[in-house]
Parts: sequence; C-alpha cells; structure tokens
Amino acid sequence: MLIAFAHIIGSLISIAILTILINKFNVWKILRIEAKMLESLSVELGIIITKDNFNDKGVEQKITQHLSDRFSDELIKNRIPDFIGTLLTIWIWIGEFVSFAILITTLWNSFSENSEYAIYAWFIVGVSILFWIVSVISSIVCKIITGRYPGQAKAARKELFDKLAIN
Repeated sequence: MLIAFAHIIGSLISIAILTILINKFNVWKILRIEAKMLESLSVELGIIITKDNFNDKGVEQKITQHLSDRFSDELIKNRIPDFIGTLLTIWIWIGEFVSFAILITTLWNSFSENSEYAIYAWFIVGVSILFWIVSVISSIVCKIITGRYPGQAKAARKELFDKLAIN
C-alpha cells in the first residue's frame, strides 16, 4: 500500500512541477510576443515605441487605431485564429478532464481493488505532456498559416475594449 501511495503522490508532484514549467514557458512566450508586437508596431507606424512612451496620448491614439484595424473581427485572418483558440481551450479542458478521470479511477481502483493499479497514476503525466505538445504544435501551425497565435486577435480586441472603456 505504501508503494501505491508513493506512485500517486509522485505523479501528482510531477504534474505540479510540469504545470509550473509550462506556466513559466507561457509567460516567456507572452513577453516575447509583446516585444515583437512593439517592434512591428514601431516599424508599421514609423515611430519609435517603447514601454516608456507607449501611453503618451499621441502614440496611444495611433496604436489604438492601428490595432483596431489590424485585429478586426471582420478579417478572415483573425477569425481563423480566434476559432482555433476556442478549439484549443476546449482541447485543454478535455485534457484536464481526462487527467482528473485517470486520477479518480486510479485512486478508486488502488484503494478498493488492488494497490497495483496505483502505477497507472503516471499516465496523468503522459496525458498532460501529450495534450500540451498538441497545443504547442497547433499554435505554431496557426501562427505559420495565419500570422497570428490562436486567440491573439480576440485578446487584442478585448484589451482594446478594456482600454477604451477605462478612458
């Protein structure tokens, strides 16, 4: 029974570490995308945009107008990544559900039938990695095909709306 407990706790600790690493990767990716966005905005608008002058009134108005045109939901190149973003969100929720189902099934079988079932808790790590890899590959393919990451246009429109609502 102690080995069963070690398998289950070990797999849960591994998932926690994996989740932290994936979140750190996602934060790094978001910061990288933001830096590239500032760079491309500078080139497209013909002005130097930094984090210091980003909120200046004249620069802010040019950026707002440019981004509202660039990320308009009327453009097909924005609708496709938004749809793929929705699909990836569903995909991630399915992955979470499958991982949780494996955990519950493993716990139930380990404690009610035979403790040898506990080794199946390690499938949670494999399933999580598989779902993450498919998400990353889908994001890369979406970026290559449309020039946008999944959900990027929708997130930009939401930020613009929030910014306009505050002002």
